[in-house]
Amino acid sequence: MKQQKPPFLKALSFNEDELSTAEHTRLLEFRIHNGEECNLKCNYCVNDHSDSNESELTIEEQKKIIWEAKEIGALTLSILGGGEPTLKGNLTELTEYAYSLGLRIAVFTNMINIDEDDAQEMSAQGVNVIGKLNSFDPKVQELMSGKDGTYTTFQDKIRMFRELGYTEDLAFGLHSVITTGNYREIPALFMWCRELGIVPYLEDITTKGRATPDMSLGRDELTSLFQKLSDIDKAAYGYCWQPKPPIVAGDYSRYRFVCTVDSFGNVYPTEATRGLLKDNIRDKGLREILESEQYQKLRREDKHHA
Repeated sequence: MKQQKPPFLKALSFNEDELSTAEHTRLLEFRIHNGEECNLKCNYCVNDHSDSNESELTIEEQKKIIWEAKEIGALTLSILGGGEPTLKGNLTELTEYAYSLGLRIAVFTNMINIDEDDAQEMSAQGVNVIGKLNSFDPKVQELMSGKDGTYTTFQDKIRMFRELGYTEDLAFGLHSVITTGNYREIPALFMWCRELGIVPYLEDITTKGRATPDMSLGRDELTSLFQKLSDIDKAAYGYCWQPKPPIVAGDYSRYRFVCTVDSFGNVYPTEATRGLLKDNIRDKGLREILESEQYQKLRREDKHHA
């Protein structure tokens, strides 16, 4: 069987020319949080959702920083949330604006608040959706999400996206966090995604916020799990990738050119480095922040960096 790179989400895949160009602009994927409210209470959430005296960015401020990211060189806008990004009520306005700028779009969501009409509208804009599923055991899934009934809801939403054709164009993925509570299921979940054409976005837990160190696998155990998944991919599907945590079958190249702005305008590379840089887009321009030695150093130290 011919070996090849594993498929990944269209919006988050960059070719060699794009990566080469980014060496000069330092930005490919721009991530923005869209609100702090959440309808779940995941036990692995990196945000503690404590009260903040900061004010959230307005839609005008969000659009301004998205435009600035585009001008610097961003090709993709990823919309996340300190909570659940669909709850703020402005997701359509954000995706429409990003689409008008020619940006690829990815939305990380628990899918609960998305109905078929929403999904069809997002599909028309080429939005990639990364939903959630951490376990095939309803009790484990509900423990991890902090809410009863999420296993059934997640499966219903996954079925909806599949029926709408998302899995036919590398536009749908599932984000699963690897913890001591679900790691034995990860190989089965991984193969299930592959068989259904879903991109498995499986990631080692980041111990911040609600996520505590006892939820994290030991280094040897985690390395062994990644090796097992790599062996499965190679033998069953002909996909070849380096079994290197924290993301399964991930292309780490893009993390050299990533930037995140949270709901309050604070800037950092990924959630693993949130709070370690005191720059805010209300005080400085995005280009100035990205070009600073402090930001570049933080990005090099981020656990996702290649």
